[in-house]
Amino acid sequence: DAKAENDTLRDDVAAGRRRLLINATCPAMPAGQSTATARVDNAARPGLADAAQRDYFTLRERVMTMQKQLEGAQEYIRNLYITGQHHQPEADHGKN
Repeated sequence: DAKAENDTLRDDVAAGRRRLLINATCPAMPAGQSTATARVDNAARPGLADAAQRDYFTLRERVMTMQKQLEGAQEYIRNLYITGQHHQPEADHGKN
């Protein structure tokens, strides 16, 4: 199932059996500065590549949409039971 697959992937990455690659960009150092002389606070910082950043926010949006849909479905089902509008399945009396 999907959860087991995700758990296995996470465990493999943590154990070093698989690598997690992130598409990132690393800006060039300012002119006249080398990595040996650059201070941490003014060094160029890496960031997600444009496509990876778009993909990240698309994924977040889709997860939020799915969450709202799931909550809506759960609320709908709860309301059916509260109002008594649900139907119990009829007993099968050996009919096919």
